[in-house]
Amino acid sequence: MINATGVSERVYYRHLKRCLDRGEIEEIPEKGSDGRIVKKYALKREKASLPEALILPTTVNLDFRPTKELLELAAWIRQEPAGWSEGDEDVKKAKLCLEHCSYLVPEIAVPWEDPDSYVFLWSDEAVGELRLQDPSSSRFFDLKDIYDAMMADLSREVLSVGPLFVGAYCTPVVVGRVGIYGGHMQPLRCVGRPSEYRLIEEPQSVCVAVRKETDTNIRVVHVEPREGKLDKAWVSGLAKQLKAKKDCMLGYDSLKEDAKRRLLLNLRSIFEQRRLSISSRYASLIEDLWEYSYRKPSSGYVLALAIAVDLCSS
Repeated sequence: MINATGVSERVYYRHLKRCLDRGEIEEIPEKGSDGRIVKKYALKREKASLPEALILPTTVNLDFRPTKELLELAAWIRQEPAGWSEGDEDVKKAKLCLEHCSYLVPEIAVPWEDPDSYVFLWSDEAVGELRLQDPSSSRFFDLKDIYDAMMADLSREVLSVGPLFVGAYCTPVVVGRVGIYGGHMQPLRCVGRPSEYRLIEEPQSVCVAVRKETDTNIRVVHVEPREGKLDKAWVSGLAKQLKAKKDCMLGYDSLKEDAKRRLLLNLRSIFEQRRLSISSRYASLIEDLWEYSYRKPSSGYVLALAIAVDLCSS
């Protein structure tokens, strides 16, 4: 029966205990066919036979598993109830999370350090259920702004007469890790547990192209990643292919802190002004924007977008 609920045994019995403690259900011992006592449960207010689903934890009414992303979306919907598309599947699921498992939905608070915009605060239960590494996670861009940019791409008329700009950025990304035994790097197949792990990083380059439309809005029209360091021929070739007016390429080792801060703050301002539209098909870019924190490494999509938008808005 527990398997039918779609939740773990620990979660099932935790909810069951809560219902018992609140007096919502009662325990009814019955004698089984083999002579052993079997414990069954029913709602106290109705002794009649009830559908089994009514006495299960509320989360069993969901036909999907609440994810970290859906719960973060639920937190924003709770904070800003208006302006969400009723037909969007993720919005529907997030609202169900608010209704059926609100104890897992994080709180949104002011960040402890600037220039991040806010921080998600997760409960101990959520950390355990989702196996989160950290009970708090700060973000640079408001999730609602990113969502509105995606919705704008669906509703705005495509105006393709404006100039196009290409931004390119290169950053190291983690591609794996290797165990270290006694100060020497050895394969993980060795017997014993490594004393520590060393991350394996490789450079990744990303190009993002945006178009400045006649109504001053900016639309993302191309996103292209590439393994390895920035290649000038690749960037200029893409710019020629797209007939870009201007392109700019920067690497993590050449982008100074003050320039990085200016680029990111300008991009956030464009989001806040509702001047940017991004197709949801650019999933890697959306994910990087969603998860971006100023002090944590990213996969490079955000900075490539920031460079392109800076060219477009200057």
